[in-house]
Amino acid sequence: MSLETFAVLPSNKHGRPAAPSEIKLHSIDVFSTCTQIRSHLTFMTPASPAECIDKLKRALAEALELYPPVNGTVITKDDGCKFIALDDNHLQATPLIIETRDGPYEGDSEDLSPRQGLMVQLDSPIFAAKVTIVSTKTTGKCTKECQ
Repeated sequence: MSLETFAVLPSNKHGRPAAPSEIKLHSIDVFSTCTQIRSHLTFMTPASPAECIDKLKRALAEALELYPPVNGTVITKDDGCKFIALDDNHLQATPLIIETRDGPYEGDSEDLSPRQGLMVQLDSPIFAAKVTIVSTKTTGKCTKECQ
């Protein structure tokens, strides 16, 4: 098993104007703690995983350019107001984690997520992504899922 993390920053492909240095969050935005939204998608391993990962990094960088708040940091000002800070001191690279496993896919589980647990720390990147590449070799057993 191997694990590699890439730090993805927004591209400049679209030449968008700079985002504001901060975006004030509405009280509804901070009504509860930050929780993860998990979305696990399963695809066949491509012939060239490295080429696919390069395309994914470029696509993520482009998406971060189009949606700048995702690349900021949630901060709390002295008066208690929460903001998404987008200035140079608070921009964070979005982590893209690539995990390669020796065994076959064994079903959906929490360890497919880029972060463990349900809560996201306030100083963590707002968005994180993970790709898990598993062996396409089978054990010869067929479970109910593949019949």
